Amino acid sequence: SSLNSKTKKKKKKKNQQFTSKISPPSLGGTKKAGIFATRTPHRPNPIGVTLCKLDSVRRTQKNKKLTVTLEISGLDLVDGTPVLDIKPFVPHYDSVQNIK
Repeated sequence: SSLNSKTKKKKKKKNQQFTSKISPPSLGGTKKAGIFATRTPHRPNPIGVTLCKLDSVRRTQKNKKLTVTLEISGLDLVDGTPVLDIKPFVPHYDSVQNIK
């Protein structure tokens, strides 16, 4: 019977569902925001979170199409890892030593 209970637990985790909106403490816990617009660790995808420095913002326009390029440094990731999202630095959540 212990084997069956372990199997059931695994199936439960595999089929776990996530809500698309949450009530983050930074919004007073009453307003809802999209899960991907927040810093919640409870996401349906296993992504890493790291701090980075925004070095520059470049805007170029070609054939009426605007392209914005963000140059960043100080990331803690392997070469070739895509950057999915950049959020502003919030001292309450992102406190680190020796910020320049």
